[in-house]
Amino acid sequence: MNLQLDLMKKALFLFVFLTLGTVMVFLSPPKTNAQEDAIDFYVVPETEYLPVAELITHLLEEELDWKVNKKIQYAQVGLKKTSDGDADLFLGMKLPRPESRTWNDFAGKLCNLGPVYEDVVAGWAVPDYVPETKLASLEDLTRQEVMNNLNKEIIGLASESSLLESSRIIMDTVKGLSSYELVKIDEMVAVSELNRAIRSQEWVLITLKRPSVPFSIYNTRFITELTDEKVVHLLAREGLMEKYPNRVTRFLSRFHLSIDQVNELTRLFDKRKRNAVTKFVNAHPELVNYWLEGISSLRS
Repeated sequence: MNLQLDLMKKALFLFVFLTLGTVMVFLSPPKTNAQEDAIDFYVVPETEYLPVAELITHLLEEELDWKVNKKIQYAQVGLKKTSDGDADLFLGMKLPRPESRTWNDFAGKLCNLGPVYEDVVAGWAVPDYVPETKLASLEDLTRQEVMNNLNKEIIGLASESSLLESSRIIMDTVKGLSSYELVKIDEMVAVSELNRAIRSQEWVLITLKRPSVPFSIYNTRFITELTDEKVVHLLAREGLMEKYPNRVTRFLSRFHLSIDQVNELTRLFDKRKRNAVTKFVNAHPELVNYWLEGISSLRS
């Protein structure tokens, strides 16, 4: 009799256990989309793109509760992954690029979410303390006083072959500039040289990009531009709008920075990466709110 009671108790316990387990499975909340469908975000490893990508990632994760897998990769790899549908977002190319084979190979297979920032340009720059009345154009470079103050040197970035080539063409075609020497140095060395010259109030003519760390730190101006103005767009895989909720895709479409804001973010990122994005977000609450909520947030 006792044996039968024990068996009945065990059977009843097993029945209750299995029943509760089944109920818990049905009542358990499903995994969030943030866990199931993390956004794969490919970014080109350049100083102007990384801070912007960090800001986008921060807002997606902290404000929209969407996990992001940020991957640092060169343009050709990132564009291919995105155009093939193996990545969701790509940041790292200046447009237009009509002669770029890399861009032309993938352009028709991508969704363009719009410009992230504009007015991207590179050129020969001087510190603002150099009098504009004495140096404001290529022609001014041929004056003996200007040549002496610059030691007949133009500093170029060794890593920027296209800018070096553009500089050589200008030096060969503009009368009087052939006596200058194009000094090629690493970008970090160029920043140190610019810093040294500015502290001593020396004249220096240097190739700079906007946006960039030195352009964001020092007060400089272009005397000539080596490139046409370009725009950086946020690119996505086809079908992104269908894959993710409207709140996510609308945020990505609304995200836009002025060139001054990109320089500000670049400067914060260079100073201290850990809290750069938080500082920027705290400094621009209305802009961030617009990105997240749209035009209605500006009316409230």
